[in-house]
Amino acid sequence: DKTGTLTLNQMTAREVYFRGRHFTVSGEGYAGVGEISAQHTAQDSTQDRLPLPDFEPLLTPAALCTDSSIRDGKLIGDPTEGALLALAGKGGGGGHHETSATALPTDCPRIAEIPFDSAHKFMATFHRDGAQVRMLVKGAPDVLLARASRFLGADEGADAPLAATDRAAFETETTRLASQAMRVLAVAHRDIALPDFDPTADLMPWAQQLSLVGLVGLID
Repeated sequence: DKTGTLTLNQMTAREVYFRGRHFTVSGEGYAGVGEISAQHTAQDSTQDRLPLPDFEPLLTPAALCTDSSIRDGKLIGDPTEGALLALAGKGGGGGHHETSATALPTDCPRIAEIPFDSAHKFMATFHRDGAQVRMLVKGAPDVLLARASRFLGADEGADAPLAATDRAAFETETTRLASQAMRVLAVAHRDIALPDFDPTADLMPWAQQLSLVGLVGLID
């Protein structure tokens, strides 16, 4: 185009909002090279020296709640899903995503799914994980926020009830990322006791009482 910018139709994760903190993501395209690092902002000034959190609750849905794959740095599927797969490989320490993202489905095989639909604006996959089923969800932030009752807060460990102030924080972050011309996706999860889950039944009722994990800002 006139600016001389080459558009490759590649989506890349650039920012993450997770456990009340802001993180930047380096690296281009789908090669899986890059890392997640703490972002130095006024809000985070007191947290800049904290160690990086365990990103597993965010990165596992990015790797598993997808119908796309990356092979030899090339995407097979949707660019947005490709950006999440590449993010899953960065994990805070860099490296190549194919080792982790290909091992995970073996550990937690998918047993059911709710495909993405423009009517409900999210996708969910259900994975057998020992004595429970892990429901992993990605979709529009406003939709998942409306379906969430819990979230992963600043304290490492279990999720907590989603209060009005927490909802407002997620809404503010969604607006901030969108104002930077990013596409914003929310990630959520829910654990279901294995005896309670019937993969042949209507799965939509499970898409309530979700636990909101974080936000990812993607840019072309």
